[in-house]
Amino acid sequence: MWTSGSGWHIYKLDRANQKWVDTGVPIDNRADTLADTLWDGTHLYIASHVVTASSETVTEPSLPNQPAKLYRYSYSNGTYKLDTGFPTTIATKSSESMTIDKDSTGVIWATWTEVNATATGSYTSSVMVNNSGPDGASWGTPFILPVNNVHPALDDISAVVAFNKKQIGIMWSDQTTGSVWWATHTDGTSPATWKSQPAVQGKGIADDHLNLKSLQADPAGRVYAAVKTSLDETTSDKTEPQLQLLVFKPGTGAFSKPTTISTLADCQTRPQIVLDPDNNKIHAFQTGPSTNVSGCPYAGVSGSIYEKTADMDNPVFGSGRGTPIIQNGASATVNNPTTTKQPVTSASGIVVLASDDSAKRYWFADLAVKSSLPYPVQGPIGDKYAEVSDVVGLPVANEVTNQRFGGSYQEFEHGIITYLPDTGAFAVVYGINTTWKGSGAQDGDLGYPTSDEYSPMPGGVMQDFQFGKISWNAATGSRITKGGIGVTWDNAGGPLSGLGYPTTDEYAPIPGGVMQGFQYGKISWNATTGSHITKGGIGATWDNAGGPASGLGYPTTDEISGLVGGGAKQYFQGGEVVWSPTSGARIVTGGIRSAWVGLGSEGGRLGYPTTGEYSAGNGGVAQDFQGGRITWRSGSVSVAYA
Repeated sequence: MWTSGSGWHIYKLDRANQKWVDTGVPIDNRADTLADTLWDGTHLYIASHVVTASSETVTEPSLPNQPAKLYRYSYSNGTYKLDTGFPTTIATKSSESMTIDKDSTGVIWATWTEVNATATGSYTSSVMVNNSGPDGASWGTPFILPVNNVHPALDDISAVVAFNKKQIGIMWSDQTTGSVWWATHTDGTSPATWKSQPAVQGKGIADDHLNLKSLQADPAGRVYAAVKTSLDETTSDKTEPQLQLLVFKPGTGAFSKPTTISTLADCQTRPQIVLDPDNNKIHAFQTGPSTNVSGCPYAGVSGSIYEKTADMDNPVFGSGRGTPIIQNGASATVNNPTTTKQPVTSASGIVVLASDDSAKRYWFADLAVKSSLPYPVQGPIGDKYAEVSDVVGLPVANEVTNQRFGGSYQEFEHGIITYLPDTGAFAVVYGINTTWKGSGAQDGDLGYPTSDEYSPMPGGVMQDFQFGKISWNAATGSRITKGGIGVTWDNAGGPLSGLGYPTTDEYAPIPGGVMQGFQYGKISWNATTGSHITKGGIGATWDNAGGPASGLGYPTTDEISGLVGGGAKQYFQGGEVVWSPTSGARIVTGGIRSAWVGLGSEGGRLGYPTTGEYSAGNGGVAQDFQGGRITWRSGSVSVAYA
């Protein structure tokens, strides 16, 4: 909000006292700026731009050397702090409006319209776009949206929205063609690659008012747009729409038939919409004449702020102006409602802010959102639920506070959502959820999740916890890795290592140590030797001999490759297992091993072993090598070369 004498500040709503409190954090001190904001769960982004606004009769060209700035704040312990390196510059010219959103790769997108003089002395308006590096830290050069019909009337505007988990959409009004246009871009592809289409067309259909919202957890990936028409200038039929709702469905690639929010008779303007997934509702807010005003003095008249609602799946709004939520009997000039980009819940409620230019005051409404859920979902868990409700289903219990780790969790039909102040809120679902619960869940040795599920390679998923991981794929099921074994597997590359996914949980083959099986090997640990990988022919030979229960005991090294002749070996507590391409893997232990090592091991005259130990009569044992034989009997050895 604007603070006299010092510029724009971040304010906080003190709900207990119904007052806005200045946090003391300044933003932009330029009085001729407006801003769009975005909260992504970690950072607060504020895009502040210098305003020049043309009308149908007056041209206000975009001014040079008037930078639009992106501020990024981190939030901790109740305080916002401007991040190092910010603000960054989005564009260098002024504009009527500017909006931002963040795609799935962390790139911030901004759009606005820019009015510039032409060589013939007239003016043209262009829909402009720019995109940042990760998290808004740097920006490229602004460019005209690379599709058709991007030069609308001088007072038209554009807006941007992230949707369908992996796409960015830009919508703009075009009063010259009576169209509202829509362009889409797939995250991670070239910024020059866009597809466009009309959202709605017709005489008087477009006007320079629009607001976009999406629900990233919506499996259909729908985008909802509130737009204003100019039909008040083309018809006297008061039943025609003044404000309309457009719904884009990525599955069909098309917009549904427009729904009327309010008619010309309602005399409303400046629409804003909010999505309420808990109740499957759209809340629409707009300016209209005060309740004591009949008729319509002119489209866009200020007065009061009204609310109307409709079903998200079948958006039919009731007739009339709706319910007044903000009005001032002493000054009927309340205008310009604004509200959140995020979906709302019963825990968050809805806050709508408006302004009164005549009285120089802000007004707000703090509205309750009724919960239709069997159990309340609120706070950080509620925020996460708004993202993943389509995955976890309905809550089946109340939130529980956990004493051991200082967090909380809530169970749902298909998973659990947890919250830990140090790491945030995460969802644990499906096979991983079942394994985590079986391990003791929130009170167990894994602790709380520190990430959502991710896929390190096709065909499987993993999730990080405070003290380990759980991985799943169709062949192995869901398994826990933790401790020294988990660290060794991680350092080797996890599923991308030669070991693949775990096929067992940890088990103790003999007292004092543990092992875990993987698709292509094992990892074993004990306090003396630490944690080591066994795999391939060496691992199979050790397993067949009895593993840790054999005379070899636990491995003391990982496999050592690149030996003479392309061989490899691994050392164990009681000897070594040696492998060559021609002789395979063989165990060498005891006195025979001592003699072989003394003669140069595999690099000496004897070369690699070709057999294991076998009986040599009279209580002796022997072992054959590529270059001869070693025999042990009664504590002495003899060597016979081939």
